[in-house]
Amino acid sequence: MKKIGKNLWPVLFIIVIVMMMNRIIGAYDKEEAASAFGKVYSVKSNWTIRNGQGDEIVGNVPYRAPASIASSLTLTHAMSEKYSGLAMSMEINNATAQVFVGDMPIYGRGKKKPDTKQAASAVELQEETQQTATGKQEEGRIVISIPEEVKNGTIRIVLSQVDKHRAVTISGITIAKRDVAVIHSIQNSAFSMVCSIMIGIAIAVILFLDLTQMITKQKVRIGGYIVIMGLATMIYELSGMDVLFLMMGNEWMLENVRILAYAVTAPCLILFYRKDIEPFFPKRYLSQLYGTLAFMLFTVLLEFVGALQYSGYYVRLLVLVRMISFVLLFMMLVHLRLRGKRPYIWWEIVGFALLLASDAISIFQWKNGENGITIALQAMMQTAFFLFLAGQQVAIMVQLNRRTAKQREAVLEEKNVKLEAAKQEALLANEAKGKFLANMSHEIRTPINAVLGMDEMILRESKEKNIRGYAMDIFTSGQMLLSLINDILDFSKIESGKMEIVPVEYDVSSMIHDLVNMISVRTQAKNLELVVSVQEDLASRLYGDDVRIRQVLTNILTNAAKYTNEGTVWFRVSGHREDLEQILHFEVEDTGIGIKEEDLPKLFEDFARIEEARNRNIEGTGLGMNITLELLALMGSRPEVKSVYGKGSMFSFDLRQQIVDETPIGDFEARVKAAAEEYSYTESFIAPEAKVLVVDDNATNRRVFLSLLKATQMQFEEAAGGKEAIEKAKAKRYDIIFMDHMMPEVDGVEAMKAIRADEEALSRDTKIYVLTANAVTGAKEKYLAEGFDGFVSKPIVSRKLEEAIRNALPDELLLPAPEEEITDSEQGSVMPEFPMVDGVDWEIAWMHLQEETLLRDTLHDFYEMLPVHGEKLNAMYQRFPEEDAVKEYRILVHAMKGLAAMLGIIPLAGLAKVLEYAARDQELETIHSIHAVFLKEWYAYKEKLHGVFGIGEEVEAKKPPYEREKVKAYFALLRQALEEMDVDEADALMEKLLAYDYPEELLSQIKALHQAVTGLSEDAAGAIMDALSAKL
Repeated sequence: MKKIGKNLWPVLFIIVIVMMMNRIIGAYDKEEAASAFGKVYSVKSNWTIRNGQGDEIVGNVPYRAPASIASSLTLTHAMSEKYSGLAMSMEINNATAQVFVGDMPIYGRGKKKPDTKQAASAVELQEETQQTATGKQEEGRIVISIPEEVKNGTIRIVLSQVDKHRAVTISGITIAKRDVAVIHSIQNSAFSMVCSIMIGIAIAVILFLDLTQMITKQKVRIGGYIVIMGLATMIYELSGMDVLFLMMGNEWMLENVRILAYAVTAPCLILFYRKDIEPFFPKRYLSQLYGTLAFMLFTVLLEFVGALQYSGYYVRLLVLVRMISFVLLFMMLVHLRLRGKRPYIWWEIVGFALLLASDAISIFQWKNGENGITIALQAMMQTAFFLFLAGQQVAIMVQLNRRTAKQREAVLEEKNVKLEAAKQEALLANEAKGKFLANMSHEIRTPINAVLGMDEMILRESKEKNIRGYAMDIFTSGQMLLSLINDILDFSKIESGKMEIVPVEYDVSSMIHDLVNMISVRTQAKNLELVVSVQEDLASRLYGDDVRIRQVLTNILTNAAKYTNEGTVWFRVSGHREDLEQILHFEVEDTGIGIKEEDLPKLFEDFARIEEARNRNIEGTGLGMNITLELLALMGSRPEVKSVYGKGSMFSFDLRQQIVDETPIGDFEARVKAAAEEYSYTESFIAPEAKVLVVDDNATNRRVFLSLLKATQMQFEEAAGGKEAIEKAKAKRYDIIFMDHMMPEVDGVEAMKAIRADEEALSRDTKIYVLTANAVTGAKEKYLAEGFDGFVSKPIVSRKLEEAIRNALPDELLLPAPEEEITDSEQGSVMPEFPMVDGVDWEIAWMHLQEETLLRDTLHDFYEMLPVHGEKLNAMYQRFPEEDAVKEYRILVHAMKGLAAMLGIIPLAGLAKVLEYAARDQELETIHSIHAVFLKEWYAYKEKLHGVFGIGEEVEAKKPPYEREKVKAYFALLRQALEEMDVDEADALMEKLLAYDYPEELLSQIKALHQAVTGLSEDAAGAIMDALSAKL
């Protein structure tokens, strides 16, 4: 159907054109014309015709006399009185003519023009007849005036044959007034006029498309040649119209022009197809082109010298040459179309066939004479050729534009695909980067928590001032490191769109006081003057996100102190009111090093530090001002910066806050005090009767937690997982439970809900606080909504932890803490020197494992577990996307992360954390992209740790074969040790089990048992021992 629809439009186009022609030609009304101008008499019948052989017949006009009897013809017809004074028109081919009315000659060639009313004399006619016989010029269309004085007699027409080999024809004899004859001729010429107009429209379309192709540089054909051919064809059609013969006396000039126009058509058409044909048929094409042009030039020269006239045989020869040229062109075009070289010329070939048919009609007319039907057919076929050609050119243009559009669309689509791929790649890279930064930062907070916790224990327990001084330096540096990590976390949240503004009611005086206390420590350390100016009539309580305001001001104030070596730092707070809102204006000015004008645009770029070489000794990530800009944008503000290089800078911004309490803030400067010069700690309480359950799958975290609260003298119990916590909470009444969130098997949220749901649990109503490093916006509200009673973020701050305990415990359990004297000496644990290992931070490992033997053993166990954990994780990965496999993958990679973090292998722990979170969020694409990288890095530590402490270099002594009964006995003792959490006994029993030689099918399970015992996983160890017992 699609193909039929594609080929149907030219047929419909031709039908429309024919209907238009019929409508135009049919618009002529004969009766209306007769009433307006006079009657037109068609003298067709009752003519007496006598031929050259003397035969006489009565016949009708049009009349054709065969060449053999047409040497002379005489036609006579009765003269009517109503013909007097009118004009008689007729068309005569291949003959000269003399016309008489009665004995009066009224027409003959010569001085007297046939279109005048003056009659010619017989002598003149005789002279003209002799000239005619010599010149052999046929009449064509003539118009003769009938004298008014002639009322009766006969009309006699004498014809003399010009070419003895051709028939003589006479047709179209009409008698009417001259103006009516003109109108009648116009009617007869209407079809030719319409055809000429249609040809003109066609060549106009072709010319327009040709110019369009030239402008758009999409040249396919040289359309100018077909335009010239179309103009020549129009001249050919128009010059043959009757109306021109009526209007012009020199009809032979018109005939010559017509023949020349006809001759031009052939070379133009050949040149038009040059680009289509010459590449495939160069010799044939050029021979045809040059032959046609040579024929035209030769005949023009002959006519110019008088050796040839544009009539007779020349016209026949011209038609034959043109027809031969067209046939050759037609054959070559069909050949190209059939070979698929020019697929767009089908309908053009149809038009070409019609053009050949029009030439065939011309040949037919030589023998049989012209008539209205053949003339109309010839004109229509030539017009159809140009219409088909114009339609084909439109089709070519459309097809070319479609192809160009498709090519552009393909290129655009390819670019879009590449852009989309690049976008997705960038998004994935950015997401992976964000996750990596967030998880690395999150993971680093764990050892920082341990460092700060241990340091706080030193500050609590140490009584020597020099030790306390060292510990205070550690505390300050740790807090600085924590602020840098918080910057990275904030940057990650901003990039991922998770940073939110959480407005609350806050006290303006308290916020400014805290900021002044914070910055005063830095200014005093650098001997800088701190000048604080606060407008007294500011509202005391406002509604906004004071946490983010503090963060912005902390960044700006910290930078002012960092980049000022001497002089003053000014901190100004002012504002004005608009209805129920306070417009706060903050300014921070310093006399520091200033910023170059060209560096100002870089100030708020991420990870950008200005004058890196000059400021290389100043700590920072380059994120502070970028985060400041983003946070202010979230709060509807923007910082303004003024700076003079070498003299100082001033940062300012405005914030719109809702007023909660209009009470003025008052004289704040009088209440500003210098920040504390020395850190001091005093236990606020003891609770020896309080029972506390600490639940965390990380033993180091539990150890730090207990150490922080060691001075409170509370009774602590530990649980290594959610399942164990549920069992202990059911069997014993605790006063408070601290529950880690992320744990294998049963996590903190599930354990809390299980305890609450168990009506028999003795600790069902005990307050449960969640421990988590997930300190993002909204986390606290989320955990409280889950059912927790409180929220303690990591790294754990002892003040907040004690505050949580004070709120949870009843007053009767809280006792005042006793005062202690500071002693003069204190011993501290010193980390021994360890060999350098790529990726291992021994300080973090020592912070977790502060005994050399314990650290060595743990490292050895890690070394042994590397292939076991790696193979296990990969096996789980192969089962993706099974839901159980993803869950098991998450639990195992969490354990691997803990092992790496405990030994200070932070990069490996960070990658594990990314995988853990991806498994939690079902982001399998992230796991697919990182899994292989992580395993490669994981297995790399097999080589990195080889030889450290002699790991991997032990000479395997010949082991005795295992004894079934002894192994079972060790299993029973091992179960008991795990139930009692007797780690030393469990390790000793495991060493005894490993001393035996096992078959390969049992050895892998013995190693898995060793792994479970090392992780104090009682359930997993029990399941493995059950399986082994069945095989022994």
